[in-house]
Amino acid sequence: ILVRTRTAFVGQLVRALKTRNIPVSGVDRMVLGEQLAIMDVLAAAEFALLPGNDLALACLLKSPLAGWNEEQLYDACIDRPATLWERVQEMAEAPTLAWLRGLIASAASDHPYEFFARLLQRPCPGDTQSGMRGLLGRLGSEAADPLEELLSAAISYERANSPTLQGFVSWQKSED
Repeated sequence: ILVRTRTAFVGQLVRALKTRNIPVSGVDRMVLGEQLAIMDVLAAAEFALLPGNDLALACLLKSPLAGWNEEQLYDACIDRPATLWERVQEMAEAPTLAWLRGLIASAASDHPYEFFARLLQRPCPGDTQSGMRGLLGRLGSEAADPLEELLSAAISYERANSPTLQGFVSWQKSED
């Protein structure tokens, strides 16, 4: 289906086609960094690389991956004497804490594709099956295209650059 201009209608059209199981590749132009699912997985990487990054951790906790609500995040943030990560270590449930620590460990050794593939394939606090299912459950099936594109971008990045997660995150945030 060709349209003259890309308005909000195009997103609704793609969503309607997908809900009716009509194959559609999505909108052919997308800025990955503007997609909510990408923001969530990049927040996971930023936290894993620098656990003291309070904003990245707050975004990750509120994402479908961790599944915290506003009240939980508020309780963790209010009147804390140190970083959010230190506070979360004091108050989070054991499975959430183990998952967050696992992200930190993965970031220390995984290449970008490996890190994001594990994040999407493994269970997370927000979904007992997989991170991908958690993201798609809250953000809808249209989040699959950007996530697949991010994985493709990670592979492309690794072929052309030193395959570090820090380098990929920096590159991804600077790309259109």
